[in-house]
Amino acid sequence: MMNTKISYIFMTLILSLHFSSAVAVEFGPGAKKTVRAESQSEAKSALAETYNGPKFDLVIPVLDPGIPDDSTKWEGLGIWPELRRAEAVFYAEQVAATLAETGVFSTVMVVPDTAVSADLYLLGEIKESNGEDLKIQFDFYDTTGKRLIKNYNLSGRVTAGKLADLRTKESDPYSSAYLALARKIVDELRKIEEKDQKIKIKNDKYIAKGKYKKVKPEALENIRMVRNALYAQEMSPDEFGDLLKEKRSVSTLTYMPDFEQENWLRIDSILVADSRFNQVMHNNYQKFADNMHESYRLWQADAYPIAKAQRDAQSAANAALVGAIFSAAIAGSLAKNSNSTAGKVGAATAALASLGALNKSFKERDNSKQQAAQLNELGGSVSGILAPQVIAMENREVELTGSASEQQAQWSTLLKELYAEGMQDFSDLEIVASTD
Repeated sequence: MMNTKISYIFMTLILSLHFSSAVAVEFGPGAKKTVRAESQSEAKSALAETYNGPKFDLVIPVLDPGIPDDSTKWEGLGIWPELRRAEAVFYAEQVAATLAETGVFSTVMVVPDTAVSADLYLLGEIKESNGEDLKIQFDFYDTTGKRLIKNYNLSGRVTAGKLADLRTKESDPYSSAYLALARKIVDELRKIEEKDQKIKIKNDKYIAKGKYKKVKPEALENIRMVRNALYAQEMSPDEFGDLLKEKRSVSTLTYMPDFEQENWLRIDSILVADSRFNQVMHNNYQKFADNMHESYRLWQADAYPIAKAQRDAQSAANAALVGAIFSAAIAGSLAKNSNSTAGKVGAATAALASLGALNKSFKERDNSKQQAAQLNELGGSVSGILAPQVIAMENREVELTGSASEQQAQWSTLLKELYAEGMQDFSDLEIVASTD
């Protein structure tokens, strides 16, 4: 009697799955017609049509690699630290490329850290990257310090069908996940733009009635003004120190400055030069990502089957636990079966250990030793020494040395010195050399 009930339950589950998949069938004259799927490039360019606000500069600081402080946990979690640090640049660049291709932004650049002037900041931490699954958590801020998107989880999975394309530079198994993030970001800006339209209508009415004190700045334009004000304060605290106030880590203007004054034109000139320097940094990161592409995809092709086996084993173990609700008889039959819960849990544990073993094997095998060495070198260089940047001026040259963050700090110090010396046109600054 018990076996009959169990068989009935399983048959019901199987039939329900079968018919749930069948409801998608179309009937009628249009049943055989196919709708052309929108391409990725079309989807990206379509985003620009949904947003008509100002074109901002967006930066993505190199991602937090998500490496535990306790090094004894690395192998058990399947984390190869040098590889994960390299991924922190690689995936920042992949996301940046997708956002740039939307046409919504003035510039999208990967930078060393948040000590860079921009309108928008996309900060991320790698939560998982095992060759099959990629999970990155993002927060999206504007330059005032306001968080526009909190804890967005980018999630993608490599399928067997995409494995063959892994070594093709133009192909990325997580491209749809990048696009989903881009949609989220643009949608958030569009919502702010819609609110600004309502503010503008009210402002026009107040201005017409001479009620100027009631006029409020539009949020998107305020982002740009606060950015300029923050940069001005950095250049000359004495001159611009009273321009901003901060509440709950969000900066606001204390008054509306005249951005047409000479000192503000100097600030604009510095911002243009600063953007050119940031572009040089971004180009370095692009080159970094290009250099690791082939080696990384080779590792990913090796890691994929092990990561998938781990997931399948864990899923099977979890599914087997559900069987406990049927009866002790089911548990008894599982105990006799090689696919028992205990066996599947053991398989899941073994698969996890295998991912750590794969990383070790990848470094030692003759056919991948060279690629492993390259990934190690790249990962170790993320926060290491960059080629010196030489900044040329009319009467002198300044060489910036050290890591990307250190060169960024030296660059900022140089700009402050030049501003204090009275330089008017910062467009004369030129990065004349980047020695290898």
